[in-house]
Amino acid sequence: MKIKQLFIQLTLGMLLLLSACQNEVIPEQTGDKIVLSFNLYRGELTKAANATTLLPDGSKIRAYAYTKDAATTNSPVGYGDYVVDASGKATALEENGTDKGLTLYRGNYDIYLVSYNNKDYVPETADDNLLHVSNGKDFMYSTLKGITVQPTSGGKNMMSVDLPEPFTRLCSNIILKVKASSNQPVTVERLWVNSVKINKLSGDLPYQLGMTEWTVNEVLEYTGSETFETFTNNSKDIEVSPTISRVSDPVVVLPLKGIAPLEFDLDLDIRFLKTGTGSVTKSFHYYPSVYKSFLPGMTYEFEFTLTFFGDLEPTDLSLAILEYTTVKFSTDNVGK
Repeated sequence: MKIKQLFIQLTLGMLLLLSACQNEVIPEQTGDKIVLSFNLYRGELTKAANATTLLPDGSKIRAYAYTKDAATTNSPVGYGDYVVDASGKATALEENGTDKGLTLYRGNYDIYLVSYNNKDYVPETADDNLLHVSNGKDFMYSTLKGITVQPTSGGKNMMSVDLPEPFTRLCSNIILKVKASSNQPVTVERLWVNSVKINKLSGDLPYQLGMTEWTVNEVLEYTGSETFETFTNNSKDIEVSPTISRVSDPVVVLPLKGIAPLEFDLDLDIRFLKTGTGSVTKSFHYYPSVYKSFLPGMTYEFEFTLTFFGDLEPTDLSLAILEYTTVKFSTDNVGK
């Protein structure tokens, strides 16, 4: 009886193993590998697609490949790096005479493309097979599920893959504006923005390949700060009206839940008329704060307007936030 029971168990185990093997799609590991290139989506973006974007010429992409339906918590079967040209074609990045593109055996795969919208580097997974993204990195992704890898034409081990959708951006964008009010208790002659720091931004966020959002929803506060020091119309050699906004370059930040107030530190130089003295230039720091959430793919404009009462009285710095702009923020210079 024990022998018969053991035989039944072994037979059942073999049937279960055979069934599992029949359901698993394993790429053919013979023959030459296929060299992949990609044609990026170049159609018109709809007004509702705030989070989608077209990658500009020179941007770098990394493509990770997994066996069809395989969990991305494990290591990929391969990856490759690409650079985008003006026509939207992503060809293998060449380094020291070697193509760094993705090569795969014939079979069915899921391919995950990621980019920082940057000409110098690509997103790289850590030992936990997650991408860990920090502020300042314009992270975006595109997913190809169930791609059958085979040569595009006979006799050539090459395949060109069309992306049916644009890349999706998972970060937010900030533009800072600083100006003086047109009506001043004390006359402001000149205004210079030395720097603006933002505290209480999100800490680094992890991303699992294939996901449509960040892997964890908790947004961590961190005690450091991002310093944005580049402003247009800020040269001390050029006369510019203080009522004209000084506009920062676009700044990429991670999404934020706004659990704690966002804290700003504005470092300004102000030239003003002082009674009995004449024109005086002094440095001032202002520390406004506001509760604000950032959604992925959205642009936010923070406009600070100075009302100046002189250096011996409290000065008012009002803040206006332009919500959810419908104008897509440009990919030019973002993520550099």
